Amino acid sequence: VGPLESWCYPPPPLATPELTRALRRTARGKRGRRARADRPRSTAPCSRRDEQRRHHLLEITLPMNYPACPPSIAADVPYLPKLQWSESSRLKDVLCQFQEVLQDYWSTMDGIDKALWVVDPTKPTYAMSHHRIALGDDCYILLHVDTHKPNSLPE
Repeated sequence: VGPLESWCYPPPPLATPELTRALRRTARGKRGRRARADRPRSTAPCSRRDEQRRHHLLEITLPMNYPACPPSIAADVPYLPKLQWSESSRLKDVLCQFQEVLQDYWSTMDGIDKALWVVDPTKPTYAMSHHRIALGDDCYILLHVDTHKPNSLPE
């Protein structure tokens, strides 16, 4: 995965120094901005840009027993992929895995939106894996993209 821009803030309540450092390492973007640690929360909003410069908003929840247990991620996607985690994993590793797993799906959906006449949804998001495509003369097809195999042919 190429360089990724991101920001995340703030660390959860009762954050350990190790947890605060993990969030700050993940939060450093191209401009060297650091995570804000002045407001206690159990979640950290995070903005990421993928390889194609698409912008993704995530919300990372760190459990109280982090890093023994993995963080959870909420995002505008049709499913949350299973991510690999161990006590030696870093938050940045999880975010990179998340992007790698969904990269083909995002590219497929962008290709459909650019190349075809999508009539529904009128403002598609990455959470929507189906599109109604106009074929012409009041003829439409409902296209559903398999989120786990986005490059496969529809059934």
